[in-house]
Amino acid sequence: MTHTHSAQRIMQADRAVIHGIILNISELADWNPALNWTDTEANVAEVGVSYSVSTRLPGRATLTYLRSDEDRVCCLGAPSSKPF
Repeated sequence: MTHTHSAQRIMQADRAVIHGIILNISELADWNPALNWTDTEANVAEVGVSYSVSTRLPGRATLTYLRSDEDRVCCLGAPSSKPF
């Protein structure tokens, strides 16, 4: 079964500021309604690194940043089989 969820946030800021907010993995759950928390001590996400996150649905997942430049940040989220 496939679940699709979406949400939007409007940020009134220039590209560089928004880019920094999206890459701030330690505070991602503060503004992203899909997340409860991120399990990392890193402040800035790195491309290619998988981060453990707790999601509202389905529960636990990994989030991997695939691309990061000022025009676009691409992430891939995948369910995790790790216990809480």
